[in-house]
Amino acid sequence: MRTAADTAHRAYAELARFLRTDYAPRATETDGVGAERYAAGARLSLGADVDLAEAYQWGWDELHRIEQELAAEAKLVRPGASVSEAVTLLDEQYSVDSEESYLDWLRAAHERALDAAGEHFDIPDQLRALDVTIARGSAAGAPYYTGPSEDGTRPGRTWWPLGGRERFAVWSELTTVFHEGVPGHHLQIGTAKLAADRASRFARVHSVSGHAEGWALYAERLADELGWYAEPGTRLGMLAGSAMRAARVVLDIGAHLDLPLPDGSRWDFATACRFLRERGLAGGHRVHAEVVRYFGWPGQAIAYKLGERAWLRARAEAAAKPGFTLRQWHHDALAVGPVGLAALQDAVG
Repeated sequence: MRTAADTAHRAYAELARFLRTDYAPRATETDGVGAERYAAGARLSLGADVDLAEAYQWGWDELHRIEQELAAEAKLVRPGASVSEAVTLLDEQYSVDSEESYLDWLRAAHERALDAAGEHFDIPDQLRALDVTIARGSAAGAPYYTGPSEDGTRPGRTWWPLGGRERFAVWSELTTVFHEGVPGHHLQIGTAKLAADRASRFARVHSVSGHAEGWALYAERLADELGWYAEPGTRLGMLAGSAMRAARVVLDIGAHLDLPLPDGSRWDFATACRFLRERGLAGGHRVHAEVVRYFGWPGQAIAYKLGERAWLRARAEAAAKPGFTLRQWHHDALAVGPVGLAALQDAVG
C-alpha cells in the first residue's frame, strides 16, 4: 500500500507540474470551451446527446418555477417573510455550533432515512451499515459519497466537508442526507457494487453522472412526495438545493457557450459566483469551489437536473402501465445498474 501511495503521489505531482509549466502558459483568457467541446463533455457526463439551446431555456424555466415555490415556502416559515429572511431565521433557530453536534445530527438523520426508506425500497442487509464522516481539510465544496467494497466488508460512506464553518445550518442539509445516503447514492451505488454475478464488473465499478446524480436528485424529490421534510425549514432546504442545481444548468451551458443572460450580459467567473450565491442560494463556503468545478469540468454540472428530468420521465412512462408499483419499479430500476440517459427510458420506463 505504501508503494501504491507513493506512486499515486508522484503521478499527482507530475500532473501539477504539467498544469503549471506546460498547460497554464498556453491557456487563453477565455473560460468557456465552446459548443463543440462542451457537447462532447456533456455526452460523457449524460450518456446522451443534448439539445443545448433547449436545455439552457429549460434551466431558466425550471429555476423560475423553483423560485416561486421557494417564495411560497418562505411564508410558511414566517408569514410575509422573503426567502432570505426565512433563511436567516432558520439559521438562527436550527443550527448547531460544533463538529461533534454536527456529526451527531448527521448520523441520526441518516439512520432515520434508512428506517423510512424500508417501506419503499428493498434494502440489502449489507447496505444497512453506512459510515458518516467529517471530511476535515477537504477542499470539496459539497458533501460526497464513496461506495462499499464489492464483497460488502467495507461499508459505503458519506463525507461532509467543513468548508471553514464553525456553525452548521442543519435545517438545509436533510435533503443532502437523502441525496448522498438513502435513498440516494448509497442505495443506488451500493446496490450496483453488491450485484456480484448479476451484473458485469464494469457495471459494478462504473458510473454515468447523469444516471447517478439524476437518481440522487430524484431521491430528494421523492422524499418530498413522501412527506419526509416534516421538520421546520427542511422543505425550504430541499427547494434551495434544487434551485442551485437549476442554476448550474444555465451557468454551465451559458458560460461555456457564451450565451447571454436575460439582461443581455455575458458570463464570467465573478458573474457566475454572484449568480450561484444569489439565484442558486449556495452557501458562501461552497460558491468558489463550485464555480471552479464547473469551469474546469464542462458538461458535468448539468447532469443533476437533466438526469432528474430523465428519471421522472421514465417513472411517469412506467406508471402508465398496468400493475405498476413504486416499490417494484425502484427495485427494477436499481437492478439495471448505470446506463446513459439515452438508454434510461428503455431500461426502466
